[in-house]
Amino acid sequence: MVRQFTQWLGKERTRLLVVSLVVTGFISLGLLAVAGTAAWSITAQTLLALLFLTIAMVTIGTRMEAPGRMRLFFTIGPSLGLAALSVLIPSLLPILLGMAFGWLLAAQFFIRDRMQMEYKEAIKHVRKQEYAEAIQAVNGLVKRESYNPEHVRFRGELYRLAGNLNAAVKDYEKAITLAPKAPEGYSGLAEVYLQQGDLQQSKVYTTKAYELAPEYWVAPYNLGMIEDRLGNSAAVIEHLSTVMSQGLPDSRHRLLTYLWLARAYYRLGNVDKAKDALDKLRHEDKGLKEWQKIVEAPEAGIVKKMLQPDVDLAARVSAEKHAAPAAFFGEGA
Repeated sequence: MVRQFTQWLGKERTRLLVVSLVVTGFISLGLLAVAGTAAWSITAQTLLALLFLTIAMVTIGTRMEAPGRMRLFFTIGPSLGLAALSVLIPSLLPILLGMAFGWLLAAQFFIRDRMQMEYKEAIKHVRKQEYAEAIQAVNGLVKRESYNPEHVRFRGELYRLAGNLNAAVKDYEKAITLAPKAPEGYSGLAEVYLQQGDLQQSKVYTTKAYELAPEYWVAPYNLGMIEDRLGNSAAVIEHLSTVMSQGLPDSRHRLLTYLWLARAYYRLGNVDKAKDALDKLRHEDKGLKEWQKIVEAPEAGIVKKMLQPDVDLAARVSAEKHAAPAAFFGEGA
């Protein structure tokens, strides 16, 4: 979980967060050593803690898209300000602290609007494969908050699941217009073109998503898959080696990464590395079982179409524990 958070946050913001924690922590410890529990020392240490929380809020908030950032600042910002005032004005400390905690509670009611209900309703319909109803559930939200790229992109996902790819493209393009520096809209377009079998166009948008979020594993993972389909073995190894160095969050993604790496190494004539990748794949039993459940599910139409052959091949590799790479890839690798 920590690794996923730092990957999402990015190296620079993670470094800023860690440095600010270390610096404020050391200063606080220094004050404690020099002045002990003197009133002014406790005040200074409390302000340092609030300073770190403010830096953390800004650091995390600036990584979020505008709607989420506004909700975060709206919820936490006033409470931090009131807490700081309570330290600076001790006579009002109980009142101001009470207001700070009160704001945290009240803000939850202010920001808990219909969005959550509409998302939940849409997800319920998706689980029943009722895609038209799911889209209808969020249409009002998209119209009401047309400035919000999260809503537009979510509807694009629903259109894509429903097979209405033209409408999905329009929503993803609008999401990109609203948040041009966010990788998710480009990733959505990449998924559409991948679904259509247009690997080159999918590669263009996946590459753009990767440029915007190079620290996150999803884009290079998808690029590895696309290059595998295109037969560009050197590029497969380049992208998936990056993925492995960043760390993959779960077994099923490691499973397919090892499969694609093994095929790429075999195509390039490096049988030893291909064998090593297949041996690692055989340790991802959990991931194989997860993929088998996913592709067998009734709602797995798109995933099944794209990944069923790879999942089946991974199952063969796992079952035939001593077979050489040639048994799985042969001349048609």
